[in-house]
Amino acid sequence: MNERIISAAIQLVPIAERSQGFPLIDAAIERIAQSGLTYKVTAFETHIEGPFERIQQLIANLHDLHAQSAVHEVLLYVKYHMHNHENQYLSDKTKPFENQE
Repeated sequence: MNERIISAAIQLVPIAERSQGFPLIDAAIERIAQSGLTYKVTAFETHIEGPFERIQQLIANLHDLHAQSAVHEVLLYVKYHMHNHENQYLSDKTKPFENQE
């Protein structure tokens, strides 16, 4: 098992009324927080870093969360950034843009 750190972006889009959709998004963010992975919530998606297998486990966990919810349909977008020989940390991508306003 490769423990190399990858980065990923997850966007869960409920196909539902706001009153049903937003609680599912909040619950998904809570599951991400409970995963122990490094993450950052942004306006349109949540960025995560960690070993590929743990991120895949989190995706399965989010699928289970949806299956248990009142929302019948969701779109779940996942983007990965991987490198064969280097870890892919979120901070390496964002550090040049910090403190810009």
